[in-house]
Amino acid sequence: PLTLLGACRERGIRLAHLGSGCIFEGTGREGSKGFCESDAPIPRAFYSATKAAADDLLMRSGPSDVLILRIRQPFSDAPHPRNLITKLLSYTHLITSQNSMTYVPDLIRATAALLEKNVRGILHVVNPGTLSPYEIAMLGREILGIARSYVPIAKAELDRRDRAAGREKRVDAILDTRRLAEAGVALDDVRTQMRRALERYRQALG
Repeated sequence: PLTLLGACRERGIRLAHLGSGCIFEGTGREGSKGFCESDAPIPRAFYSATKAAADDLLMRSGPSDVLILRIRQPFSDAPHPRNLITKLLSYTHLITSQNSMTYVPDLIRATAALLEKNVRGILHVVNPGTLSPYEIAMLGREILGIARSYVPIAKAELDRRDRAAGREKRVDAILDTRRLAEAGVALDDVRTQMRRALERYRQALG
């Protein structure tokens, strides 16, 4: 990211950097609507630590030249092995804890709007509201007509399984979206957009 920032400065252009909400863990401070942009990171995994470090380096080096867009669990309506929807629907056991999520078409629209408005600094670009992986699977059963059963499990059980398998810890995080709204960018809530994505996903499957 610092190399890209230097290249952008040489050309007199801004850097739009994709950050990640996975630098946090949990629901934020008591009484809050999630973690806000100024909250201190709580990285649980190596990847999370690298994303937190990148945000810190960029903001120290060029806060007036950088737009950092923190996303969380991006999903789209395209059937593809890398799509979060495809991944979740392939599992049998899914956690019930809530998370913020980013609908990719909304991310693209929000990025264009923020660049046009000349916004700088860090913003959380997630759709308002939250969903759990288990809820997404239930919507998948309803909209896609999936016959298989899904088993709800607690996050603590997933953590135990990951430790036993030597996998990195998974992250749960809820992000505050007030700064995005204050910048004049309004996104539809995540449940509405997940339903739309699944409908389009079904149409794409034919």
